[in-house]
Amino acid sequence: MTNLRRIPPPLVFQNFLRPDPSLPFLLAPYRRASFALHIPVSHFQSGAQMGIPEVLVIAVCLLAPAVCAGVGMLGCSNMKHLENGQTFFRYGGLLVTFRCNPGFKLHGYKTNSCLSGIWSRDLPVCVGSGCSVPGLLMHGTIHMNEDGSWLEFSCNNGFRLHGPSKLYCRGHSWNGTNPVCREWDINMDQTLQIQQHLDNQAPSLSKTARPDI
Repeated sequence: MTNLRRIPPPLVFQNFLRPDPSLPFLLAPYRRASFALHIPVSHFQSGAQMGIPEVLVIAVCLLAPAVCAGVGMLGCSNMKHLENGQTFFRYGGLLVTFRCNPGFKLHGYKTNSCLSGIWSRDLPVCVGSGCSVPGLLMHGTIHMNEDGSWLEFSCNNGFRLHGPSKLYCRGHSWNGTNPVCREWDINMDQTLQIQQHLDNQAPSLSKTARPDI
């Protein structure tokens, strides 16, 4: 069996994802459903944070273009605009890479893949410094990273966070409003859990109670 370590290093052009042209030939002995799991992630692009879904998409599109085109027709149409950045679609829209504008850095995954009409990962954000320091968080603490590009919120014992646990700087303003810390009411939590359990059981109970025709 051919050793995959013999695959040559990737070709990287302007930070775009571009596998080596000889990759399909070298992977010819591995034309089966599981071969993509053995492709080293480092072959494609250093630091791309690529997972198995992205590797599978690339492998299918390289070795079976007709299948790739058919799957691409399903597509994922809910990709949001990357603020302060750009998105680059490849392989019929099945794979997307993200790049931030100068002065911003990417927080999150650099790639995403469309599987069964659903994106496999959350959209990253392009963060920058320059946002004003927020006020105090009552009954909690705020942690800001060194360059001031994001905030992290946490509440003291006996309190629960209501709102986002993190905010990101868009270069001039935060991407949301500060959360609040509210006193934790264990009785209220138990009531909500019971109500949620009853809501989940309602569909199955209605089916059980339906008379036979």
